[in-house]
Amino acid sequence: MLEHAPVQGKTENAAQNIDEEDKGLIKENNLCPIQQFDNWFNDETDYAPWFLGVAASTAKIIYNKLNDNIDELKADYDPTPYGLQQFIECELEEQLFWLNQPKGILAPYQLNNKETQLSRNTIWEEQVRPWFV
Repeated sequence: MLEHAPVQGKTENAAQNIDEEDKGLIKENNLCPIQQFDNWFNDETDYAPWFLGVAASTAKIIYNKLNDNIDELKADYDPTPYGLQQFIECELEEQLFWLNQPKGILAPYQLNNKETQLSRNTIWEEQVRPWFV
């Protein structure tokens, strides 16, 4: 949970600026603003599963949705961070609004695997670098 994550249906106290059109969308549809960083390094999910910035009230919504359907969700999603992220993106998408975040912030790091890291550097150059030009 973050100090700078707006509560459901609100746009005040966001860490990043929210444009007027998006503010209207959040308020009109009573959406939960959520902070996550894009998953630029693979195609498993749209957002990286290792960071989830939400208000406490949004965390409660996510928890309750998980808890209410836990057996079904265990059958439908892998018990990994990517499985949880897929649940969030698929099951809660209509209730959430992803706040704009800088590109290329997060990435997995594999110790003692230079080949993977060099490969990821190439992907970064292709997927993220264009956002800086």
